[in-house]
Amino acid sequence: MAKDYFLTRFARWALSLDANSIPAPVIEKTKLLLLDTVGCAITGSRARVASGTLKTVQQSGGAPQASLIGHKEKTSAVNAVLANTVFIRSLEINDIMGNDPNDGSKLGGHPSDNVSAVFAFGEMAKASGKEALAAIVLAYEVFGRAQRLLERGMPWDHTSAHGFASCVAAGRLLGLTEVQLANALGLVAAHCPIFNTVRRGEISDAKFMASEIGRAHV
Repeated sequence: MAKDYFLTRFARWALSLDANSIPAPVIEKTKLLLLDTVGCAITGSRARVASGTLKTVQQSGGAPQASLIGHKEKTSAVNAVLANTVFIRSLEINDIMGNDPNDGSKLGGHPSDNVSAVFAFGEMAKASGKEALAAIVLAYEVFGRAQRLLERGMPWDHTSAHGFASCVAAGRLLGLTEVQLANALGLVAAHCPIFNTVRRGEISDAKFMASEIGRAHV
């Protein structure tokens, strides 16, 4: 009998989410978060760090698979995730995960960074609005659970959680199988952990790309 590995179970759980079973209040909250995220991205797309990122993306080319928020052109899905994440984050006004409702402990992190993956791969896969919202809910759930595991004193930055959250959201939208998603999560585990030194000392504009450092390799 084949072993039921953790990443296989993780993938099975992520793919089993029924978009129709998500409670209405959760969907309404997700719509508000989505609206807020788009507003942050449109405003942030004109920031200095966003301008540099946009120029890099434009120069790198790629198939026109996904839109750049606040701009007319399209780029590859991977480049769109990079650029749109920076747009969302560049002004530091997007949402933040506060305290764990279970024990009041501080979590931190900006879960809406993961919405860029839903935008890009949802557009690429021509996903429905219902599936896109379900993918966002899933990304937030995974991000929050991962944050609870990143205890104080660990060397890992909270942006390490983005790789897993974005992966399951994109995997659902792209219609990956359980095995394919488990393999993708294995790549995330190998490439996405980020040391918390990205938030120490003199912090450059690269801070706004911290959640992209690992995802770019996957």
